[in-house]
Amino acid sequence: MAGISIAVRVDPRLYTKIRKHKEAGPREFVKRMARAEALAKKRTSGPVLKVRSGLLRSSITHEVKQEGNDLVGRLGSDRVYAAIHELGGTISPRLVVPRRRRALRFMIGGRVVFAQFANIPAVTIPPRPYLDPSLQESFAGFEAAVLGEAEA
Repeated sequence: MAGISIAVRVDPRLYTKIRKHKEAGPREFVKRMARAEALAKKRTSGPVLKVRSGLLRSSITHEVKQEGNDLVGRLGSDRVYAAIHELGGTISPRLVVPRRRRALRFMIGGRVVFAQFANIPAVTIPPRPYLDPSLQESFAGFEAAVLGEAEA
């Protein structure tokens, strides 16, 4: 996967407690992972990131698995630019040359410009987290909710 994936692992001590209460814990965990996915998609719709094509938003997925004695959820995207939006970073300078045509074609100031190559300077992108805050918000009070639901 070229994008980013954040794993949420239920503390083994908590998981032992919630397993005693049948499906309440795992069901709540799955529900909160789905909510985290929805929150992340909402965050990529303007408040954190601007939308051009919606490809990043539509690529955000979650999964929940049992790994040994652990319950693990993953929230992420397979887009190559997903990680730099979440974590920030610097894209190194590069030379762009045409691959399929004899010249590059782009717009500058409303005019069409043709060039044999383009020097792209280094670009620093600030972190604009959308996955981690979604998980934090979604899992706030998880233990209390699970143990409270299980006791009810």
